[in-house]
Amino acid sequence: MCLYFRFNECTLQINNLKSLESVIRDSISLTELSLSRTNLGDTGVQIVSNFQTLLPNLKIIKLASVNMSDIGMVHLTESLTHCKSVEDIDLSSNAIGEKGRQSLIRLLMQRRNFHAVNVCDCGFSMTSEEGKMFLSQLSKSPNLQKINLQNMSLDDSSLLLLCQALPRLLSIRKLILANNKITCKGVFHLSENIYNCTMIESIDLSFNGIGDVNMAFLPNLKCLKKIKLSQCNISTVGGLNLATTLQQCPLVEEIDLSGNNFENKTTSHLFTALSQVKHLKVLQ
Repeated sequence: MCLYFRFNECTLQINNLKSLESVIRDSISLTELSLSRTNLGDTGVQIVSNFQTLLPNLKIIKLASVNMSDIGMVHLTESLTHCKSVEDIDLSSNAIGEKGRQSLIRLLMQRRNFHAVNVCDCGFSMTSEEGKMFLSQLSKSPNLQKINLQNMSLDDSSLLLLCQALPRLLSIRKLILANNKITCKGVFHLSENIYNCTMIESIDLSFNGIGDVNMAFLPNLKCLKKIKLSQCNISTVGGLNLATTLQQCPLVEEIDLSGNNFENKTTSHLFTALSQVKHLKVLQ
């Protein structure tokens, strides 16, 4: 019994996909279909869209970086409207235009059972009206377990839209906000609204200019295991304060503070403080 097909980074021809379809017809137990970083194109995506409806147990579809444009995206989202079992979709790194992005927003309006939706590097800007509409619809999915808004021009005001929905998103486990335009003000919005998200295991705020912001809310996240704050303009003083805060986080295993503004003469004090984090396994 086959539970997943993974053909990542493979060269696939259309006739290969048609042969794959005949195999999949006999694999009704399939739960994951992963074809990321292949040369599917719109034609291939349309074929995949057609046979995914034959899989009543399919939960995960990964089509990152497959040269998909609006044509493929529209066809895929229409198919996903009827494929109710799918909970996790990765469509990142595709050159999607306005029509394709609008079709994804309509899908989120019709389907509220997604656990994860990844559309990084698909042309969305969270500061545009289109981006705000995407955020609004995404935040109405109560089963979301992973939010990935990396490199999507998210600023403090657009982050506030997401933060205001966090008290309703109680299933969140991973929050990826790296490489955006978030400042200390955005972190304040986060701290004011994240208190009910007690299942969060991982937060990534890397490559945002948050500086020496107060992260006192972190100990309230009792399941937190990983915190990434690489390249965030944190000074040694801010790092020491953060270390004191992280010592109160009972399950933290991984901390990434690489690329910050730590002074060489006080770095040893910082590492000593961080070493007091009880379950720490990885420190960068």
